[in-house]
Amino acid sequence: MNRFHEPDELILLKAVDSKIPPRMSLKINEFPLNQSYVWVPQYELMVITCFAWEARPKMNLSWVINNLDRIYTKTNVTEGDTQIYNSKSLLHYRPTQENEKISCYGNSVTSSEYHVGVSLYTYVFPQLYITLNGERTDKKYVSAGENLAVICHADGARPTAVLSFIDRNEVVTEMTPTTNTSRRISFVLIKPLKEENITCTSTQRRDSERDLKTVVTVTVHLFGFGYLQWIILSIAILLTCFLFVCIYKITIKIRASMSVNLSTDADTTLGGSTQLQLNTLPAEQSLLQNPLQGSLKNKQKSDLPSIPIDESNSIHSSGSESNYYSAAEDRGTKDRIFTESEFCILLAIKVGTIYNRWMGTIRMSSDVNKCAVLTTITEGITKKKIIHWNSFVKRTLDLPTTDRLTRIEGIAVDKTNIYLVTEHSVCETLESRLTFDPSSHSSPFLVLDVMKHITAIVEGIECLQSFGFLHPGLSTKKILYTKEGICKLYDFCLAEDASKIVTIKKPQFPPESFFRNEYSAESDVWSTAVVIWEILSMGDSPFPVDEDIKPGQDVKAPTLNWPQRYFQLRYPLSTKLTKYHGNR
Repeated sequence: MNRFHEPDELILLKAVDSKIPPRMSLKINEFPLNQSYVWVPQYELMVITCFAWEARPKMNLSWVINNLDRIYTKTNVTEGDTQIYNSKSLLHYRPTQENEKISCYGNSVTSSEYHVGVSLYTYVFPQLYITLNGERTDKKYVSAGENLAVICHADGARPTAVLSFIDRNEVVTEMTPTTNTSRRISFVLIKPLKEENITCTSTQRRDSERDLKTVVTVTVHLFGFGYLQWIILSIAILLTCFLFVCIYKITIKIRASMSVNLSTDADTTLGGSTQLQLNTLPAEQSLLQNPLQGSLKNKQKSDLPSIPIDESNSIHSSGSESNYYSAAEDRGTKDRIFTESEFCILLAIKVGTIYNRWMGTIRMSSDVNKCAVLTTITEGITKKKIIHWNSFVKRTLDLPTTDRLTRIEGIAVDKTNIYLVTEHSVCETLESRLTFDPSSHSSPFLVLDVMKHITAIVEGIECLQSFGFLHPGLSTKKILYTKEGICKLYDFCLAEDASKIVTIKKPQFPPESFFRNEYSAESDVWSTAVVIWEILSMGDSPFPVDEDIKPGQDVKAPTLNWPQRYFQLRYPLSTKLTKYHGNR
């Protein structure tokens, strides 16, 4: 019966002759790969290890890069307890392309070929830097109140870099990349009040892997004068004033000597009849025809007269009177239309839902350019024809020049857009002024300042409404506060467009705007009252509860106590606002 059983030696021999396929895997720099692709730095040398585990017979390993010729490297083979083999091969490789394919093949004389592969996606950190007013630097000295154009650049990044500024409240807009590997982001730092750091962060997102981040920082220093510098500046001012006085006195002497020569010539050339004719003319007419000679009348030649300062006596005046005044007249800007060659867009300030704004320059004369803000509506608003933009721009030119509104410089026109050109001011929002020092319990405004600002806002709204405008969304964020301490309104619209604007955005709007998409002159009164309360209460809203209100829902009216610091304004303000509301 034992002769039908195979000997143990034969069973072991068959086991040795059987084939076992390998279990293949890869490592890069000693990190195992669990997916078919991996992100690696470009041009950096790496070590790729290929394994063929628990195989029979022995496996010889080789490499194929980007489906090109096969590469053979040294294969280390170890033998297990049951005559199975583990093979390992190393490849030192430096990726140079954006996407590469690495494959490892295992084969033997008596077995099939096996392989494992990975796709290498290479990343490149950007050249990250910040320019301040066009200058690439790591520090900048500026004067308090100076505008500073801050631009962050990320060049040569892969994958694409997403840029952001750190610890800044300004609204910044990321610009369209100039190439696939270059991006820019910019904003205008207005009125720096202390030394500060501006940090730009580049974020490169990778699928299924941690984002790559790069940071660059510049320091803004405020420029100040020391004691010695003040002395030097004072001396320079005194020297300038002394030089100006000397030049002025020399000019007076030259003109005096010229007038003496003219009077001497007149005495020797004028005959008696001519002199009689001058004397018989009315006094006013005689002085108008020759004021210089009139000033010399009844004076001795040694008693020199004072030189008339009438510009008509200037030896530099020539040509007709109309030409003289037309050359000296300052042409108004409200009727100006700036062509494409007369204005230049420099920097994006805001790209919004309704309006786009840029900072740029306009040509006032052949050698004078002026900084201005150019505004137009977005492409989506233009296509849908939601706003009567052309009519709005045309009507703004009728607005009077007043400190209550931003000054209208004119209209700029290019091939595709009509821009409203307004003044560019060094300013901040009224909201930022009210919340200037949140830790302080004192108001940023004196009583007289509060009265002045409230009067300016009320009169500004009244001026807008008298010309057919409304101001949906009026709030302390929409009021500019200049360095001279003046409140100015902007971002208003035609009265017929107000109800359309409230359907697009709903900031601090009255109830009828939220529930019925309506906006009228009475709505402006409501918004003005809210702004006035925020001025009196140092920026606190009269509606402290921030929650969604549904139509028909009963809402408890807030309990508001008149601020004690401005209690003396209660009666004059109430009288003024009652009168204003009555006019509506």
